[in-house]
Amino acid sequence: MTTVGIGALAFVIWTLPGAAVSYSSPGSLETGGDPELCRLAEEQVRRYPRARVVDLYKFAHQAAFGAGHAVPDARHARDWLMREIENLPPADPETPSPLLLEPLLPDGSLVRVHLRPWVDAGRDPEALLSAFVRTANTYKGSYSVLVTYWECFRDLARDGMLTSDVDQLDLFMRAREGEGWPPHHHSTAFESEYEPAYRVVWSEFLSGSQEPE
Repeated sequence: MTTVGIGALAFVIWTLPGAAVSYSSPGSLETGGDPELCRLAEEQVRRYPRARVVDLYKFAHQAAFGAGHAVPDARHARDWLMREIENLPPADPETPSPLLLEPLLPDGSLVRVHLRPWVDAGRDPEALLSAFVRTANTYKGSYSVLVTYWECFRDLARDGMLTSDVDQLDLFMRAREGEGWPPHHHSTAFESEYEPAYRVVWSEFLSGSQEPE
């Protein structure tokens, strides 16, 4: 058993097979997450001001666990990727393009690769597919990253920077504990406002992907 405590939060990580991570209610202690993770958390909130609690959870969950599931069928993953590329909305010159690589961790080792700038730069979808599948099937991640990011988001909620308050964040996390910490889709508001289309990739797996000449 390992206890991960970040400020007023405490997660108990049971290492026995089949056991779960336990979320405990915050108390009255002062909090404060890791500065580098909190910097990325604030960047996320500023980049996506209409993000809801589930979108923040998705960001933290991806940072902790990557895609959140294995990809046993590369052909299905290829079909899914190509279909998504074909259905990308037209580029809007009045809307800022998303980052090509959006870091999920401070060192840039794990990133969201956004499809629109990837395609617009003439990068190879097969290289992205390969990196995505390798990441999904090998990335193990850490619950401590999820816990720390959530503490950062709680701090931002206290500062009035989120669309939700601390109590809503805590209720959401307790519900996810009951579900076994699953990955989640983006909110309808996030989908409508930002039209996200990306893959979560371990950046070193992109090292062989060369920019077009």
